[in-house]
Amino acid sequence: MTSLINRIADKGLASLAEACFPECDSEAPDFKQTEMVARTHEYLALLPKEQQRLLTALFVLVELGSPVLTKTGRRFSKLPVAQRTAAINAWRASTFSGHRMVGDAVKGLMTMMYMSHPDVMQHVGEFRVCEHPDDGTGIRTRADELEHHRSLSQIPAAPSDGGEA
Repeated sequence: MTSLINRIADKGLASLAEACFPECDSEAPDFKQTEMVARTHEYLALLPKEQQRLLTALFVLVELGSPVLTKTGRRFSKLPVAQRTAAINAWRASTFSGHRMVGDAVKGLMTMMYMSHPDVMQHVGEFRVCEHPDDGTGIRTRADELEHHRSLSQIPAAPSDGGEA
């Protein structure tokens, strides 16, 4: 039974990843380049069993609940990518709190997994201001940037009018 549930959850996960970060013509990494399915499995393995089951249930709900959630009568993985993306956006904008919770949970998890990939971090221009030798992401360091931002944020003192308060 568990392997069947995991196969269904994997279909839901893969179709969610593709819907949130599909292949595109821009230089931005897509769901395949960022290995979202494999990396999400690695993330799940780090979680306590209760949270693993909860997220697995979310993927199963999306996959098997799609005929009702999307009003299409089809599993989520069988829908065209554009229709899956539209469904997630519709859930997030729904007036029904249950749909919003599913949509926000999906978008939040997929975004976290996507944005934590080193290629995406580089694509959006992320950098570190000091070395993090144990980080392992290979994000570039720009030590001078911290001082530069500090100098930009300094507000000059208000001129004194000579009077006492």
